[in-house]
Amino acid sequence: MENKVAQWLAENRLQGVRSCQILDGQTRCSHKLETTDGEQYVLRQPSQRAINLGVDFQQEVQILRLIAPLNIAPQVVAHTETFSLLQWIEGQSPREFSDHLLIQLADLLAKLHQFSPLQAVGFRQISTRLNLAERCQFLWEQLSPCQQQALPFSPPFPHIEPFGEAICHHDLHLGNLIQQGDHIYLIDWEYAALSDPALEFALLWANNPFNQDQQNRLLSRYLSQTGWEKTLFLAKIGEYQPLVTQLNQLWALLARN
Repeated sequence: MENKVAQWLAENRLQGVRSCQILDGQTRCSHKLETTDGEQYVLRQPSQRAINLGVDFQQEVQILRLIAPLNIAPQVVAHTETFSLLQWIEGQSPREFSDHLLIQLADLLAKLHQFSPLQAVGFRQISTRLNLAERCQFLWEQLSPCQQQALPFSPPFPHIEPFGEAICHHDLHLGNLIQQGDHIYLIDWEYAALSDPALEFALLWANNPFNQDQQNRLLSRYLSQTGWEKTLFLAKIGEYQPLVTQLNQLWALLARN
């Protein structure tokens, strides 16, 4: 794999590899790569572990290329069957969800969820749609019988009719936000797919320590940008929350394997 990356760099950038450092993350598939000329990239290398956790690097590349006009995510530098190189975005992850960051995040999500892929140059249909019930079933089937019996729930998982459909990130937390001056970027799009914006928020609430006031600030700003009806949107978020809890339990068990 490293030879293929080095070969691509030599042929397309006339550079070699100076260093390749693994980055934090459950999938263990991402490295910070620095070339002999000092250029820096994120190197993605698919693995069976990542696939088992629901990662789709092919889909990540497709979505990143589609949303490139939004300037909210890394640019794709190269993509082959065995690896992808993404732009390394300089900056720092925020330490907390300040009021200003909540506004920035709300605006970013509104921009993303209202973006039509049909606006993108070279648009191709996005192949992956995240169906929450199907994803829970996918993770369940990879657990051992002992792990399955230890859980307080079992299939079938309920189908939830979506509020709407948009490109969603599905892994929003401080570590996946990069602050660069007054601009924020969203990184690590390996779980991104077409799905329901209400599911995006159900996952956001479940995986971050927001208090009620922060939730209200973020959601109010977001809905002011999208124009969607608050009562219906909140109801759909609430409908997803029990299944999101089950998804997180399944994922956490599988990540230990």
